Amino acid sequence: MSIPKVRSAIVKVLTQDSYKQRAIEMQEAIGRSGGVKRAADIIEQAVLTGKPVLASKI
Repeated sequence: MSIPKVRSAIVKVLTQDSYKQRAIEMQEAIGRSGGVKRAADIIEQAVLTGKPVLASKI
């Protein structure tokens, strides 16, 4: 990716309200689901077992 394309993408993310709103929604969802500690626990379990941790149940 070229420098102008990276610059353009950064400006877009920093200036469009939709990106800010989505970041806030993601922050809230992370908090509701256990936050950073829960994420670290999931990653650690996946690395130690080599198996999916959050497999979808259909």
